[in-house]
Amino acid sequence: MKWLALLWAVLAMGCAAAMSAGYGPDVRSPDWVHWVGHLVLFGGLAWMLDRSLGWRPTVTLFVATGVGVGVELAQVVGSGSLSPGELVFDTMVDALAAMAGLAWGRRIVTAQAMGWWLHPALVFPLGLFGTFYAALRDVQPALAWTLLAVASLLPAAIVWLLGVRRGWFGSLDLVSRGDRPRLFALACGCCLLFVALAHLLGAPGGVLGVAHGFLLTSVLITALTATGLKVSGHVTIALLLAVAIAPWSIRGPVLFLSAGILLSWCRVRSRCHRPIEVVGAWALSAVVFLPTVLLPLP
Repeated sequence: MKWLALLWAVLAMGCAAAMSAGYGPDVRSPDWVHWVGHLVLFGGLAWMLDRSLGWRPTVTLFVATGVGVGVELAQVVGSGSLSPGELVFDTMVDALAAMAGLAWGRRIVTAQAMGWWLHPALVFPLGLFGTFYAALRDVQPALAWTLLAVASLLPAAIVWLLGVRRGWFGSLDLVSRGDRPRLFALACGCCLLFVALAHLLGAPGGVLGVAHGFLLTSVLITALTATGLKVSGHVTIALLLAVAIAPWSIRGPVLFLSAGILLSWCRVRSRCHRPIEVVGAWALSAVVFLPTVLLPLP
């Protein structure tokens, strides 16, 4: 199996370079065919590596995604052109495909690690950047506001990690439901700080809209948690980010919707949430999504 995985990776890079150089069929496939191809290539590679080598899930993910980066670079060399946006997008698709391949093994350690890979490490910062970019259509200010939002949340992140280390919280995933309201309330305070800073700095309307939505989502999730009507915050945030970006883009929502599907599995498999709490996250996101369909933006 490990030799098959190696051959699989080499053939993927070789075929990508050859087709980019014009040695393959010149066929313009729709995006969904492109995405399915990435899923088969890198999901299959991660599954084979996981089955044959027994590495830790994080190592397997990085290796499979690294092969994906190799394929993208092979395409750059073959075509002689570089599109940074396309490179980043395809690499994210490769990473999500590798996670899907790992999830096929249904190991609880994979589910636990995936919660970190997807949220907060990828979904939250990339989603914030995506929403700010959708509002501003300019990379540099979108990145600046993203950094300010992340910095505003640092107090909650520090208390979270310090609390786990000192025993204030039972686990990193806050499996104990009694641990969640306190930390979530602090996160609401951090979101309120970001809203205040946005107003003080004279943020444009689009940024203020994102900031207010950011605060509202945090308050809603905290309120549901405090009243016992718990929904998965990981899944909810991924899906709401897809909703926020949907009016301006199709590719971004595909990434966050895929992340939401993977998180739905991993949060239940890692025993952090009951299935009904994941269903609640999808229902909440659907309620938010309906106005974007009934009242589309101009």
